[in-house]
Amino acid sequence: MCSGMDLLPTTRYAYLLLVVASSLGKQLTNLESGPGKGVVIHRPYISFPQEGLMGRVFEDLSDSDLAAAEQLFSHSYFILPSMLPTWRAAIRALREKKYSHFLVLILPALEHALRRLFACANSCPERVLTAESTTLYTTLDEILSPVLSNGKSNHLNEEIGVAKMEMLLDLLVHPNGPRLRDRISHGEVDFCGLSRTFPVHLLCICVIFCTQYTFKEDVKQVPLVAKCLAVDYVSLFHPISLLRRELQQLVSYLDEWRDIPSPSHCEEEDFHSFNPSSFISAVQQSLERLLPHCRPACLSTLEDISSLCQPGHPTPSSAPLLEALLARVWENPLPTLHMARGDLELTEVLRRTVRNASAAVMQIKETATLRHRQWEQKQLRSRQRENYTRLLASLQTYRAAINLLVVLLAVTVSYIPLDPGICKKVIKFHKKVLQFSENLSSQTHPSRNRWEEAQTLCHSLAGLATQLPHTAIIYAHTDPPDTTPDT
Repeated sequence: MCSGMDLLPTTRYAYLLLVVASSLGKQLTNLESGPGKGVVIHRPYISFPQEGLMGRVFEDLSDSDLAAAEQLFSHSYFILPSMLPTWRAAIRALREKKYSHFLVLILPALEHALRRLFACANSCPERVLTAESTTLYTTLDEILSPVLSNGKSNHLNEEIGVAKMEMLLDLLVHPNGPRLRDRISHGEVDFCGLSRTFPVHLLCICVIFCTQYTFKEDVKQVPLVAKCLAVDYVSLFHPISLLRRELQQLVSYLDEWRDIPSPSHCEEEDFHSFNPSSFISAVQQSLERLLPHCRPACLSTLEDISSLCQPGHPTPSSAPLLEALLARVWENPLPTLHMARGDLELTEVLRRTVRNASAAVMQIKETATLRHRQWEQKQLRSRQRENYTRLLASLQTYRAAINLLVVLLAVTVSYIPLDPGICKKVIKFHKKVLQFSENLSSQTHPSRNRWEEAQTLCHSLAGLATQLPHTAIIYAHTDPPDTTPDT
């Protein structure tokens, strides 16, 4: 019998794994978890709410498309010949609707191809190798990072282009994206519950890369390739993209206030005892100062501004005007690839503000709907009736304040990216706006219903809005206005 020193290193590692496995098995038999022993509770599998968005990017693939993809793999130097069997096995698994098998095969193969591309683009062939005692493995985070570990720029972005980099970041890196590679490798995914969405999306990305690096010139005439290349890709899970959807969601929540019912057997003046005209006038003045600086301006006339906060109950919908404003702001896609840290911090502050505002808007609607039902069924006590009428009297104020908040956010977004010095001032300003939204969400919570305090908060927002131009945001990309006094 040979000693441990006589064994080859690989043999010693094999014995070590066997010892560890048997030791773990012995420990597990001593566990008391649940009704029996030796039961290990598995952490819950994650779900993928991103499937709906990603399923709309590429069309589904037919069997003929899969055959075309397999042919394309054979004519592309994006894939090493030694790796072709793995790629073909992945196609075979997809054809047989074994989606988990496809992902387990294709993700490491894609990572291997990207690592080769990364090494070629940055002239560092040694990074293709596996991990060494002094060098970490070249992971996807490093491959897709804007800078290398030595501080130099990563030239992979220049090599593959912005759209392909956005696709990879969405699928593999962004925290709000599916992050398929690490979640599958860490056992967080229920393989039995995987749908066809991610395999099709991932295969289309592979087809796009193989098309860029192919021996055949006429490959773009293949219908599969034409379908994949026709996609004008915009990032789905970058913070800016998330902010866009959250802003649109906020406007749609506010539009649902049209459905807030009015109580019967109640005099009109009972729920209009508060006159919001002074507040609305302050909001109009704030909007007048802000809107000329929104690039490009959408609400350019006083009539449009006034229509955002007209008196009356139920209040008219301002959603079409706000949606038009947001559409104009997003006409020119904002740069999302490797944004500056200051712009990312600002975007996160804006997103937190929107989430709090959305919570307040939904809470107000839910409370108003519940109190109306109780009013009609005569289930409200005297104090609750008074609280309900104060809520109805305050709806105009809340709507005007949320309208102003959306315009404030739209004006800010229209100037991203910002100069670092100006960005710090704008972040400081929007942290005050964030505090307003947090307090509004707290005061309108069903457990509190502090409607008068919420009104006071809204008045403070009108004054706060006038401070935004003083952050110098409106001078970031335009000439300063002429301040010479009239003669």
